[in-house]
Amino acid sequence: MSAIDLPNPEDEGPQSVYDSLEDCEERSHLIALVTEDTIWDWDLKTNIVERSPQAAKFGHEDWQTNRTVEWWEGHIHPDDRDAAIGAFAWAIKRGKSNIATEYRFCKADGDFAYIYDRAAIIRDEDGVAVRAIGAMVDVTELRLVKILLRKTETQLALSSRINAMGTMGSLIAHEISQPLAAAANYIRASRRLSEAGGDANFERLHEALVGAEENTLRAGEIIRQLRELVTKDGANGSENSLAELVDDSCTIGLSDALTKVIRLQTNIEPSDLTVWVERTQVQQVIINLVRNSVEAMAGMPDSEIIVNAMRSGKFAEVSIADNGPGIPDDIRNGIFSAVITTKVAGMGIGLSICRTIIEAQGGKIWMESSVPGQTIFKFTLPRYPSTNG
Repeated sequence: MSAIDLPNPEDEGPQSVYDSLEDCEERSHLIALVTEDTIWDWDLKTNIVERSPQAAKFGHEDWQTNRTVEWWEGHIHPDDRDAAIGAFAWAIKRGKSNIATEYRFCKADGDFAYIYDRAAIIRDEDGVAVRAIGAMVDVTELRLVKILLRKTETQLALSSRINAMGTMGSLIAHEISQPLAAAANYIRASRRLSEAGGDANFERLHEALVGAEENTLRAGEIIRQLRELVTKDGANGSENSLAELVDDSCTIGLSDALTKVIRLQTNIEPSDLTVWVERTQVQQVIINLVRNSVEAMAGMPDSEIIVNAMRSGKFAEVSIADNGPGIPDDIRNGIFSAVITTKVAGMGIGLSICRTIIEAQGGKIWMESSVPGQTIFKFTLPRYPSTNG
């Protein structure tokens, strides 16, 4: 250590200096008593290490008599020893003033404590490291808490995944009912045409079989996408024209309402607005919302559905509104719950699916308003490219 010129006790006024030194020692002693950490003071010239009484908690009887740095090194877990010693050597060699490292320290009973060791390195006027003062912080309990927390999170994630798998059958049944019903109708028509025979029916038979194939393939695609929602985090996106996506989805959503007089208005601004989404999944959201509007307005005159989309920062905001009777007050707060439904024969999972899909795309969905004569649902989708403007 660098030399410190201490006044002679017999010189005038030295007592205040010695009092200050005694105060420092007392303060250091009190700090050591207050903290549960093991305070250590390492003389780098002699390799002698002084340790606070908290070192006794590790159970070693020789912690006071064996003050060599090798005592500390010898109790570090073999797998951590080189890294811990190397961290201090590196800090000293590179002129660092602080060092922190983690390692396992062997206790007298053979168990290992997880230690977070941090120190300040003191240098003389030539920059040579002469002393290191630090604290061994036992983080074993904290580490165990973190392990238990991760384990709990894993169990919760697994439970959530199991629940999702448990409801996937209902989701699939809910989503593929229309394409399967359409495919069945095409197949029945094909059977009748084939039984009737004749060249005149051949072209119609071909069209019916093509329709059955397309709807069957669509049902399979829906199943695949729902499986991805359950088994993966997030969604695989691609660039999509929002106008085309809305038009295609509304066509499907209104396909079973051809006999009803429902006006559809769409407005996409700008018309070339593009989004980065998984197309089939987002189509399911729009189809679900449109179907809900159609069913809510069943039997009503002057039924109307309005779909608007516009830029909103890095997102595109889509709204789907109808002039139906609205949603009852008692279920509005839980409208996206998997068990809420306003339909007599409904399973109450349509809007829950919508929320899962939209959040998987990186957006959000909400009910803007619902009063007699107007119900509006809105959701956001990430724009492509994701720039402001």
